Amino acid sequence: MKRREFIAGLAVAASSENFTTSLRSRAQSSGKNPSWTSYEKIREVIEKRIFSQVEDLLPVISFGSKKDGETEKKHADFVARMVARGYTERQVRRLVEWYMRVKQAG
Repeated sequence: MKRREFIAGLAVAASSENFTTSLRSRAQSSGKNPSWTSYEKIREVIEKRIFSQVEDLLPVISFGSKKDGETEKKHADFVARMVARGYTERQVRRLVEWYMRVKQAG
């Protein structure tokens, strides 16, 4: 999902009078921003954006052969970041394989 499509989706979701009333009352009552999951239309647009970005990451995080050097470098950087956070390379591979199986299962 492109940035423009994301912003347009948020604008359409936020155009509802009910939504703006809800935001206004929440802001006045507690002074905090509402949760992004509190309004169904906004939640759907944000989730669509998040999941489209995950699709772009799949070639990078997978352990299969890479189509170019840039993707290979991004993959190595990904593994290095995960190792820096305390995972072993084997654990990273298992996490990615699990995620790919779950993703394929639907």
